[in-house]
Amino acid sequence: MVLEVLPMLFRRSGGGAADTSCRRLLRVLWMPEFRRFAPNVPIVMVGTKLDPRDDRGYLADHLGTIAITPAQGEELRKQIGASAYIECSSKTQQNVKAVFDTAIKVVLQPP
Repeated sequence: MVLEVLPMLFRRSGGGAADTSCRRLLRVLWMPEFRRFAPNVPIVMVGTKLDPRDDRGYLADHLGTIAITPAQGEELRKQIGASAYIECSSKTQQNVKAVFDTAIKVVLQPP
């Protein structure tokens, strides 16, 4: 069932860690669906597109985009009850391995 829900959710997704609009979608749309279809599954919240956060050119080209700070990401993790929060960039490969390591750790050693 979760696999049927994910395409609907991702079509509505925004700009990753560089976009604060994602926070509202996560709280209001995604989490109720995840909890409905997979109530006991641990969640690792991943902030993607980490690389544009400090790129003034990217932010200038995407007016209205406000970068999410690590502290804001951690606060959101607590609000939604996720087991972990980690940021990454597929473009620069920063923390990509850590995302998978974290997911494995959460599954093998739940909080």
